[in-house]
Amino acid sequence: MNRYKLDNYKRRYTIDAYECEHCTMPGTQIAHRIAETKTNLAKYGVKVVNHFFNLVVTCSLYCNSRFNIGNNPRKCDALAELIRQHGGEVWTAAKITKEIERKVQQ
Repeated sequence: MNRYKLDNYKRRYTIDAYECEHCTMPGTQIAHRIAETKTNLAKYGVKVVNHFFNLVVTCSLYCNSRFNIGNNPRKCDALAELIRQHGGEVWTAAKITKEIERKVQQ
């Protein structure tokens, strides 16, 4: 795992207090909103795909799957835009989810 990715994993766990964003159980894994695939890495770049805004703390594969936005290009583009505009700020996963939904509704 590269340093950028590892640092962002640690940052997401810290911001969300190791709590699953979906069910609030103790979080044991990280979900990518935009999956870390070759296609997504080529389209959005490693700095978006492994940015801590794209990461969510989860407790299980069921909860992990609740955050996959890869099948919704508008949500993916909204998240990439958020990262470009606010990527240096510290936002909780819940705030990011709400902002993606707001942008898609516009």
